[in-house]
Amino acid sequence: PAELEGKVKFISGLNQLPKPARHGRTHALKVAATDVSVVPETISKLYNKGSHTAEKITQGAFEFQDLTAFSSSDLSTFFSNTGVKSFDVEKHFGPFQQNPPQAESTLDVQYIGSTGEGATNWYYTSSGWMYEFSEDFATDNKGFDVVSMSYG
Repeated sequence: PAELEGKVKFISGLNQLPKPARHGRTHALKVAATDVSVVPETISKLYNKGSHTAEKITQGAFEFQDLTAFSSSDLSTFFSNTGVKSFDVEKHFGPFQQNPPQAESTLDVQYIGSTGEGATNWYYTSSGWMYEFSEDFATDNKGFDVVSMSYG
């Protein structure tokens, strides 16, 4: 609106914009749950990772809006079910609460740690959204070499 011109410079956290209308019909692909799975082994083969490891790299899963964190017990189950080498998340930045665990956070930690085998793993939560994270990270990246975000 004209009355706000020159007064508002930026709005953070805006989401859920209207979705564009779809034209034509779409059809769901019928696949049984047992037909497809993506596990760390699938990703390693897809990218021809071989025996390469990520030693000397610090990587982290980044989450937003004070969401609860990953689940350590789910991480242990992931190791058992997939056979990947276990890893620790050595540092946490920002608010960190595991109960109730956030599925997105848990998946992010499981997959960055298992595909970046040998790396040092950290976890970062921002109380804001990507703008606030970017401002904080631009000031001090805290030593991260790889940042994983599955939002936005």
